[in-house]
Amino acid sequence: WVPLFLMTKEDEFALYYTPENKYLPYLSIDIFESIIRTPEHFAVKALNIQGVSQATLNQYRELAQIDPNRTSTQSTYLGIFANFISLQRSLNGYALRTKTLSPEAIALREAISEAPDPETALFDTIPAAIGHHHISTSENPEDIQEFFTQLTQSARELAGCYSELLGRLEISIRKGFQLAGGDFDALKSAIQSELSGLEPEILAPRLKTLQQRLVSPLDDQESWVKSIGDAILGKSLEQLEDAK
Repeated sequence: WVPLFLMTKEDEFALYYTPENKYLPYLSIDIFESIIRTPEHFAVKALNIQGVSQATLNQYRELAQIDPNRTSTQSTYLGIFANFISLQRSLNGYALRTKTLSPEAIALREAISEAPDPETALFDTIPAAIGHHHISTSENPEDIQEFFTQLTQSARELAGCYSELLGRLEISIRKGFQLAGGDFDALKSAIQSELSGLEPEILAPRLKTLQQRLVSPLDDQESWVKSIGDAILGKSLEQLEDAK
């Protein structure tokens, strides 16, 4: 009956794996099976909706596109925080490690990954991460707007940092071939023309791989740039360390 209870009341509770004091944002078959085997390893916490700034909560709802007339406040917490979990899960290895971000974006990334539960995350750790410690009780429109502007900017910076890396790499490729202008097709055409007289057989294996990637018929710009980065690095670009 415990899994059934959790499914019907999941909008009202946060579920924890107590050996690691870890918040579990999603229910799954594996979690249900673990609860049945070792129920003592799990705990639930009721979400507290008292004393929260309605202005802040409404802005969160707007940000997450949640209709306040169709969901409870507890459900709203989970729905909003699910967006942050989705953001965190979308980050690849590079985006999860890189320090080439603003302090606010780095702090936001850490606040999401270390969040003990939706309530604490939304009204404590995430606001504190970007310098708005008392937003949970503020009804000041200017303070709230400033917080959500910074939050949106930091989230976009996190989501886009890998694409920004690919952009920097493309600029380096263009500089290497002295091709500052032109679109993607023009860039590829110019590189293919530049390398047309090169005999791959005389190249060392790693340079041969790089040459093949440069003249590859890939027509997706990000995939093409990534393939070149992989060849230069000797492993997936997603494993890049800032020092390199």
